Amino acid sequence: MSDLTEKMDRIRKVVAGVNSAWAKENKVPPGTPDRCRIATDLPPQRLISMHNPAVDRALGGGMLQGTILNVTGQKGAGKTTLAADAVASCQAEGYLTVWYQTETDIPYEAWRLAGVDQKGLLYLDARGYGEDGLNLIKEIVMDGKTPRPEIGLIVIDSIAAMSPAAEMHQQEEKGFEGNTVGRHAAMTSKVLRVICGCGMLNGGATLLCINHKHAQISSSTPMPDVDSGGRAMGYYPKISLDLKAPKSGLIQDKNGTVVGHTVSFQVAKNNTGTARPYATGSYRVIYKVGLDKVFSLVDEGLDYGVVLESAARYQIRVRVDDGSYTLSPKVHGRDSFEAALKADPALLDKLGMYIVVGRSILRDGGARYIFMNGQYVDQATGECVDLADYILGLKVPPPIPEQIAPPISAAPAAELAAAA
Repeated sequence: MSDLTEKMDRIRKVVAGVNSAWAKENKVPPGTPDRCRIATDLPPQRLISMHNPAVDRALGGGMLQGTILNVTGQKGAGKTTLAADAVASCQAEGYLTVWYQTETDIPYEAWRLAGVDQKGLLYLDARGYGEDGLNLIKEIVMDGKTPRPEIGLIVIDSIAAMSPAAEMHQQEEKGFEGNTVGRHAAMTSKVLRVICGCGMLNGGATLLCINHKHAQISSSTPMPDVDSGGRAMGYYPKISLDLKAPKSGLIQDKNGTVVGHTVSFQVAKNNTGTARPYATGSYRVIYKVGLDKVFSLVDEGLDYGVVLESAARYQIRVRVDDGSYTLSPKVHGRDSFEAALKADPALLDKLGMYIVVGRSILRDGGARYIFMNGQYVDQATGECVDLADYILGLKVPPPIPEQIAPPISAAPAAELAAAA
């Protein structure tokens, strides 16, 4: 028996005594995970899709269970729509969901377009102050001191509209007069500390916070946009998504009527290790229809090399039984190509399957493959990779080294500035 094994055996006996005393003191029900565990005994975390191919790709497969996700951006960018899609995806995995609505409207339309099952959605409205709403969420999610594993997602729409108790009490006493600067940030910081401290997310639930942008009072002109909730919203969330809906991204039909818009986003923070931070992407939202998933699948297929584009003509590489591939008929124009895919469910399903395989290759490869200048590069060899060969089974992906260090650029400062 090795020296390390003997040490771990002694530590396990100590850990068992600590867990037994803690369970007895806190009257923990049987079957509750131990508080103190060896790292090798921890359950693996899962990625749950956001029901949005573009966002899933930027996050490395979806949102990580047991973490806090901050979705912020401009007005009308589609933050509630994205949250509703995440709820529908979480319900498809068999989880119950909680929606805490602090704003005035109930997002029935967003739920309907996303396919949310309202029977599996617990809705809480904002009657009272923010701390009271979080107490209700805690009572629902927690079974004593143990989180309920059936709760998969908690949505707060929005953090910016939550009213601190101190602000509400002052309004009752003095009306709308008085200074309340900083109280919202203090409340947000306290709420996030309590959520992390009580172990509310230890059962696997994800907290998705919708947030707003506002001007920073103390800054000089021009005023930069910052998130509501103070600096705590920059530290506690493991992932932060920044959504934008530029006016240049409006989608019009043949009659010039605006029927949707393109949302561009950036992963402003990603500390989960599932993907690189600062990833960018875009997707389309069609009014009265919802997310245009075909648009996102085609974008991803172009990057993987499964979808080919030449002179505005598009086609898909399709695997055949003899181990080679054939090409689908060429279609002129991106919109016409997407319409052809929607009219051919079998071909669209194949494209979706290829995208799933491509994501798994990238996820299993860890940091091996990096997307640079419109193509994937194998950092182990420094060569460009046709990812479609691996996706279609034409080649077998090479074994992954135990550790791959990211490349260190030795470019001069001027070249780096030009690239930026």
